[in-house]
Amino acid sequence: MLTTKSAGGLVGPPVSQNEVNTVRVKITSGTVADGKRYKAGEIVEVQEHTGRQLLSFRKAVPCEDEPKKPTARKPKTTTRKKAK
Repeated sequence: MLTTKSAGGLVGPPVSQNEVNTVRVKITSGTVADGKRYKAGEIVEVQEHTGRQLLSFRKAVPCEDEPKKPTARKPKTTTRKKAK
């Protein structure tokens, strides 16, 4: 009888649950991946399967550059004009 335990071709190589393969991609248009929102131009590191999906949907391109550290944004301040 053919089972998954006796047929090596039916079972892939063992994968460690602790090891997650990641890829670095550059987002080309705003999207959501892995539960996070990303804007166009960001360089992010996502899980391999998510990266493949983003590439196939043309939402990202492969990137080999180091990711930039997020910079602290200054809040916009506006001044109101006094009413006459």
